[in-house]
Amino acid sequence: MSGSGTQNPVVVLTLRRTGGTSMMMLLQSCSSFPSLEHEPLNIDRSLGHITKAFVENTDNARLDEALGNALSERPNLKHCVETVPAPVTTALIRNCTRLNYRFLLWRRESMVNRIISLFVAKQTTIWGNQGRQAFADEIAKGNKILFPFDLAEMEEQARKDHHAWQLMVSSLDDLGVSGVEFSYEYLYEEPYKRKRAAELLEKLGFDLSSAGENIRVFAENRPERPSSLTEAVPNVKEAREFLRSLESRL
Repeated sequence: MSGSGTQNPVVVLTLRRTGGTSMMMLLQSCSSFPSLEHEPLNIDRSLGHITKAFVENTDNARLDEALGNALSERPNLKHCVETVPAPVTTALIRNCTRLNYRFLLWRRESMVNRIISLFVAKQTTIWGNQGRQAFADEIAKGNKILFPFDLAEMEEQARKDHHAWQLMVSSLDDLGVSGVEFSYEYLYEEPYKRKRAAELLEKLGFDLSSAGENIRVFAENRPERPSSLTEAVPNVKEAREFLRSLESRL
């Protein structure tokens, strides 16, 4: 790993489709701590057995012990709070506090764009930064189609996500934990991407003296985000209006 690192590992608390993958690559490239698979506590991921065991036995003591063992080397990790039961997130916060982690509350200011991005990813099964343009090209050729969004399912997801985020914030407050708050829109705004990447690293306690090259690589990276892919959903305009109305009521 390059960069001079930080004295503390970082746990990122977020929701899905917030643009956290590239951001985490930046943090890890500048960190001296190991990393875990993104969202490792999801049932199908590397630490999913911990979540599965808690769902089966609801034993908080065993949950704490398992998390303590999994985090013994203090790896950096990204955790999506809506994908696991709230007690698992609370236990993660508790154990990361004990291990002197720094907390990053990473969010996307536009719930509308995040939920639409989530449902496009579900339908296309493209979750990473690659493959979106190729899929959009296939749509343009008439070889693939996208189906209308289920607005009721979108509302259910948005409410679930909002509730999970509020529970996470309450857990932080109850444990007296403060975190750095940063957003997708703020970090990726051009032409400030490089400056704000340095700002984020500094807020998290990284030494910037040797992080310049990593910041440059991050700032020059341009993930595939073809707007035509989203616009190919037949009722995307209706979905946007629906979600804007919902967002104002959450």
